Amino acid sequence: MAGSLATKPVISHIGALIVLILSPFYNFFRKILIASWALNKYESGFLSILIFVVASIMGNFVGVEWYVIHLFDYFVGISLLTNVFKAVIDNIGELSLLSAFAGCFILVFNVVSLNTYTPVIFEE
Repeated sequence: MAGSLATKPVISHIGALIVLILSPFYNFFRKILIASWALNKYESGFLSILIFVVASIMGNFVGVEWYVIHLFDYFVGISLLTNVFKAVIDNIGELSLLSAFAGCFILVFNVVSLNTYTPVIFEE
């Protein structure tokens, strides 16, 4: 019993030390989340700018392909391109089926033409 009383102050000091270390990080991320929520709610262009900045950072540090996200900013800004993008998204099932059929056609055509023209190309 006496040993357990002696360890309680040590545990409470460790807990206080952990709170002292983690509290600034918690407050920082809490303030970031609150500011992001407020900007999202009251600023109309915030999400567009946030996506632009995140895509730029990812393009610099992860890979160049992340810069493609900037092209979608043009889709949002020009109504004609937005309509084209919506037309593609609305018909994605039909377009994917057409792409699958095209892939099958190319595969069959290549197999047939390879079997037909291999003796002519590689004569012995």
